[in-house]
Amino acid sequence: MDECERALAQARSALDQAILMRDALDGQQRATEAAVASAQRSVRDAVSRVVQAEGNANMVLAQYVEARREVARLLEILSFLSSRNCLAAYWNSLPYFPPTAADTRWRAALAELESDAKAILPE
Repeated sequence: MDECERALAQARSALDQAILMRDALDGQQRATEAAVASAQRSVRDAVSRVVQAEGNANMVLAQYVEARREVARLLEILSFLSSRNCLAAYWNSLPYFPPTAADTRWRAALAELESDAKAILPE
């Protein structure tokens, strides 16, 4: 009977030890995952700062603003013509424009910039 009690005590002790190790490893995993997430945020922040400093993204934004200005100008003209029944009835129905993958070069450049500080950004 003593041998059975001793074996039971050892098994309980081993279980307690395993639980402590599991808890420690769980804590280490959470800390490591948090460190990885923090490092990923740091890399993305650094990429953002490089892109902002470089200026090509602002050129794309300027092109977008100019395109919107031109759309507004054309809309004024078309609205006037429409008010005089000079255009087809549903001229302002929005057509569907499928995705063009225009961001592909930017996506690739930013991904490369995450691992290579000398990566070239699109123009």
